[in-house]
Amino acid sequence: MGQQSIAGIAALVALAFVIMALSACAGPAQVTQTEPIMVAAVAEPEGVPEFHGARIGGDTLRSRLETE
Repeated sequence: MGQQSIAGIAALVALAFVIMALSACAGPAQVTQTEPIMVAAVAEPEGVPEFHGARIGGDTLRSRLETE
């Protein structure tokens, strides 16, 4: 009998969480913004580009393998 009461309480708690989640999702509150957000431009870091004349493809490292 004790297990049934605990299972019933657990089911009620789960149902309460489901109801809270659904009520939070169904709310009409929406964030409206009257002014646009100003975002600063990101300066690219100076340095060597990622691919500086490197060959790209399936045979890129074939010349570096030792062959018999």
